[in-house]
Amino acid sequence: MSSIRSNPMVWLIVTLPALAVVASVASGILAATRGDHELSTNYHWEGDELALDDTHAARAAQLQLAAELRVDAAAGRCEILVHGVPGMSAYPATLRLDLTHATDPSVDRHLLLARSDTPAAPLAHYSAPCSTLRAAHWWVQLSDQPATWLLRARTVGTLNEPLSLSAVAQHRGDAAGP
Repeated sequence: MSSIRSNPMVWLIVTLPALAVVASVASGILAATRGDHELSTNYHWEGDELALDDTHAARAAQLQLAAELRVDAAAGRCEILVHGVPGMSAYPATLRLDLTHATDPSVDRHLLLARSDTPAAPLAHYSAPCSTLRAAHWWVQLSDQPATWLLRARTVGTLNEPLSLSAVAQHRGDAAGP
């Protein structure tokens, strides 16, 4: 018995497997009591929505749509200038602008922008009231009201500088990554 107490290798050989068993039981208990929530029964609809987003982005690319977002903090307005296929004159009366914060949904903005130029203008100008945005990572999405096309961009900052939106998501800012 004195040889077991005096030999640290015996303790190591006995203790490590015992700790592994205890850790496995603890992991099993945590997984059973605090695991991820089950998927919604309608989870496949989210995939359908993503496929629809791709279709809408493809439609915007086909129309050669692009837009520029300007946030005028002094005037408290968000303005969008949209242009598309040369000669395109059928711009919608309203657009939906979604400004989505990367981590805090309470500061997300969803705006309806009304067309503020003449319908025959080669470029469509839209605007709506909006307040200053705090400096953050923003996901910006612009779509027409019947939701047949969409333009996207990602940016970092307060949107003090004009932001270009396109059918292919782009990133602007000082953070690395797509």
